[in-house]
Amino acid sequence: QLLPAPVRLQQRHPRADLVAAARTFSDRLGRVDGAIAEWESVRDRFGEDDETVDALSDLFARAGRWDELLALLSRTADAAEGPRRRAQLRALMGDVVRDRVGDPAGALEQYRTALRDDPANATAREGTAALLADEAVRDHAVGLLADAYAATDDWSLRLGLLEHRLTAASSDLDRARLMLEASTLHERRAEDPAAALRAAARALPLAVSDPELAHAVEDELGRLGEATGEWSPVVEAYRAAIASLDDTPRAVRLTYVLGLVLEQKVGDLDASLASFSRVAAADRADLDAARATVRVAAAT
Repeated sequence: QLLPAPVRLQQRHPRADLVAAARTFSDRLGRVDGAIAEWESVRDRFGEDDETVDALSDLFARAGRWDELLALLSRTADAAEGPRRRAQLRALMGDVVRDRVGDPAGALEQYRTALRDDPANATAREGTAALLADEAVRDHAVGLLADAYAATDDWSLRLGLLEHRLTAASSDLDRARLMLEASTLHERRAEDPAAALRAAARALPLAVSDPELAHAVEDELGRLGEATGEWSPVVEAYRAAIASLDDTPRAVRLTYVLGLVLEQKVGDLDASLASFSRVAAADRADLDAARATVRVAAAT
């Protein structure tokens, strides 16, 4: 017998002695099942406090007794009063369900419950981020992380999630709104107007099917172009938007605006003349385009 009789006879000893016996089994003797039995004795005699739950959780994991671990975590989470403690227990359940049970959807629900209680819970965030690699739940994981980051104002993490959010978005208009959001964060939080301009430039080709949204993007492009003095992203945004519209009236209007940018901001008169000439050819009644064509032609 590895332990003396006074240690084994737990009914004669207070809690501290039982805990010491459990730690001896676990740390000195490497007998995980024996340690579990001792901690269960502690629980049965003195109640299921945080120390007991944490010790049993670790031991169940070491022993690969996953069903018992999940039952313990679930029971304890249901009884937990504090939201942070409850969130951590649910997040740990999510890890077990993800890594040991192989149920990503079930894991995601545990992380969702955890982040509802504590949006900053690191275990739940890391577990949800791991699910971004699983196509079956990726879109839901993206949304869950985005909401958690927004709840805690973790704007840099929200920006870091942008490409995943774009992939998960259901339409180009949603993607355009995401790019506008990113532009705002870059400018106001990261204080990086050049990055804000690049984000707004990506939004324009995505927004062309909604005139109101497209106008809002154009306003941002003009403002950020002035603020940064960088007009190449603006030019490329207009060209991409025009290409996506074929020869529609909207494409003609954008081509005229592009001509103005090329003339007044970039100083590329040849490209500007080409733009104005296309507008004039498409709509011979457009006097602004006709005047612009004459004006630029005279300057070249």
